[in-house]
Amino acid sequence: MQTGIVVFAVLLLCAVGLGAFFWNRRKKKEKVVSWSGGDFTAKTGFTFVQLPCSDRLRAVDSQVVDGFIAQLRFRTEQGGMAILRAAVDVGREISRQTGRPYSTVHRFQLGDTEVTFYHNHSGPQLALWSRDGFRYCLYLPKAEPTLMGGLLGLLVENTRCRLYG
Repeated sequence: MQTGIVVFAVLLLCAVGLGAFFWNRRKKKEKVVSWSGGDFTAKTGFTFVQLPCSDRLRAVDSQVVDGFIAQLRFRTEQGGMAILRAAVDVGREISRQTGRPYSTVHRFQLGDTEVTFYHNHSGPQLALWSRDGFRYCLYLPKAEPTLMGGLLGLLVENTRCRLYG
């Protein structure tokens, strides 16, 4: 019985320590540079060659983050915000949101692409995937009921980048 209490206490302390670590990391400022028209080639060395065309998404703005991440912000049909990021896949993290305490994490296939989906029932949602040498990240600050109803598939299957030159 006492062993169980000790193990529980150790696990609780580890969880609190990890939570503090990720909280401090999340608060780290990102360098964001506006870049008109979504043409990121001069700053990032790559370009979007395909993006979804849908009345379910309306482009709001575009930016270059930390000098290597292309970021597009969209309004969804539900009035929410969807943030799409892309970068050349060299093992660097493109989402500072993965340290949050998500209630569920799922891995599944969308076509030929494996997607990792982080979810909170009424909070943020995050999807990560890689394809053709690029990493992609879709972040929704608030839960979007249409995300799993096709919006995620639309973005995963119809977003492509290629190296410039």
